[in-house]
Amino acid sequence: MKTREVDKISGKSLRSLAGYGGHLFEAQSVISRAVSVRKWLHAHPELGGKEECTAVLIAHLLRQWGYKVHENVGGWGVVGVLDHASDRPMLGFRADIDALPIDETSGCTHRSRMPGIMHACGHDGHTAILLGFAELASLNRPRCNLVVVFQPAEESGTGARDMLADQALGDLLLDGMYGLHNMPGMPVGSVFAPDGALMASSDRFKLEITGSPSHPALPHQGSDVVLSACSIADLLHQTFLRRRLTSQQAVISVTDFIAAGGNVTIPSRAELRGTARCMNNAARAEAWDWIMKKSKQIAAVHGTEVTAEIVAGCPATRNDRMCAAIARQAASELSGIVDLVTDLQPSMGADDFAYFAAHWPSAYFWLGAGENSPQLHAPHFDFNDDLVPLGVAMFERIANLFTKSGTHPNSKGN
Repeated sequence: MKTREVDKISGKSLRSLAGYGGHLFEAQSVISRAVSVRKWLHAHPELGGKEECTAVLIAHLLRQWGYKVHENVGGWGVVGVLDHASDRPMLGFRADIDALPIDETSGCTHRSRMPGIMHACGHDGHTAILLGFAELASLNRPRCNLVVVFQPAEESGTGARDMLADQALGDLLLDGMYGLHNMPGMPVGSVFAPDGALMASSDRFKLEITGSPSHPALPHQGSDVVLSACSIADLLHQTFLRRRLTSQQAVISVTDFIAAGGNVTIPSRAELRGTARCMNNAARAEAWDWIMKKSKQIAAVHGTEVTAEIVAGCPATRNDRMCAAIARQAASELSGIVDLVTDLQPSMGADDFAYFAAHWPSAYFWLGAGENSPQLHAPHFDFNDDLVPLGVAMFERIANLFTKSGTHPNSKGN
């Protein structure tokens, strides 16, 4: 983003919001309330699957604003519906609401009051943005039927899938679904919304290597599971990574190594755990095959055996072309408030918004949180409240552009 004062940006975004038939004071009041809610949420974080107080607050606010509210959707999920007419598009917007098991060290006045739990990924800010948009939409209704989705358990990768399994959300025929994530390292207010892949799939694997134990002084009398496991880890990581690095399609990482032999024995069992992250289904299938085949080949060389278990996680987050184009157009029309960027690479991180993107035409975009912002999941992280009016402005512009685009219900553009 070009150098400019953040308060000027916020002022422009508020004037943009007021431009949809509202008033500047009205927009300022909405954003002020959203920021206050954000700070309350930050001080009262709840882990995935335990977001009861967060969900109760969200449902209460939505009812105040005239939404039809569905609670306990796929756990503590909340869905709010603002209907207009059956012949108008139905557009969804999603925010994640769960926190992380991290001790906060930020020192901010609204820091977490819950020991060992904090909003270290900005879900408090995502929720505040969607609440601000929901309130403003209730005052200045867009020309579409609006569905706001507050999703629990994103960090575990189960929340979106569980919400879709509930008829209150999964049976809705949405014409489009949108979401955003704050992104440290990007200039404040920059927007990245590419076609196709934005974030990777994430699968977990566990390899159990077994062999015969031996005395550390006589390793040749047994089959060394530690050496076998080290060789497997090295091959999985380096060889596969080298083959895929240029295309950025997949990364395999070993994240845990267990071999409880102490100093007195070379054990009979070792365990490797890790993740495979891929940008498309072809790379995903290849990664799984690589893990299974290569681990068994290396284990056999060392006279050991391996049992492989792969647990599929969320798929890659892939943006629908039409939905992503509307998000980019929204950013372009808000030039001076946000800046559209197109030269970034997709992330090997994962987000279970991917399940929504596989279910409906969808687009997920990153909203820059600042080049000097603490990284996500850092214990001193705090959401940048200057993003609240920017995120609300993006959502409102998307809603109005989508209505004008003449899209057909549930038309996939992938």
